[in-house]
Amino acid sequence: LRERQSDPERAKKCYDNAGRLNPHIDPGRAQAFSRLGAPKEALAVKPKTQEELAKVMEEKKKAMAEVEKQKGYSELDNLVESGKFDEVIAKGTEQYKENPKDATIVLKIGVAHERKSASAAEPAEKEREINEAKAWYRLGAGLQDKTGASTQCEQFLAQLDSSRAQPKIKEADELMAKGELVAAAGAYRDALILAPRRADLHRKLGEVLDKMGDKEGARKERDEADRLERLATPKKEAAEGKSL
Repeated sequence: LRERQSDPERAKKCYDNAGRLNPHIDPGRAQAFSRLGAPKEALAVKPKTQEELAKVMEEKKKAMAEVEKQKGYSELDNLVESGKFDEVIAKGTEQYKENPKDATIVLKIGVAHERKSASAAEPAEKEREINEAKAWYRLGAGLQDKTGASTQCEQFLAQLDSSRAQPKIKEADELMAKGELVAAAGAYRDALILAPRRADLHRKLGEVLDKMGDKEGARKERDEADRLERLATPKKEAAEGKSL
């Protein structure tokens, strides 16, 4: 490829590296070096040292492990799309035991529980699966991860919390519009129990408390809203950076 790109120096280096890895390709190297005008002494192959060979084998081992990991992810994705949520949970849990710092596996288990909750026949079963999904998302959000899976876990957790809190938020907004401040404050507090990471709810509660004359309570809610927004900003920027 380098030879076709008219890059003789890099082409020679590639052929030389190939010769180090496999001396049996010498005839092909000789022809290539001849075409590139390399001196005969360049054909001499310096065998790799034990340290170099060990490094090559370690890199190959890591590459193979990454391939197997990606195959495992794909298998879980296919099972999710097929609606085989129990299989995803079982296989994913086994993979998690082998690598408890893998946020991607944790994310997929959480998704399986959330999808399973949607098809649950009984309210108690639905509630149980949602709680399981939240537990896995919470676990994934706390992992140090460079793939973006931990950020997704946190986003999915926030979405679940918000969806469950929505009836209370609607009630609080309506009470606020009617001027029923005490009842509105209670409804916003109930919503925050379900969605504690919603900065906008803390800000709304602060607004209600301010109108009620509770200046200190209002200040605390605004401060908490600011804190949550500061925490969310770098994660949002990181997620947007990965999508570019």
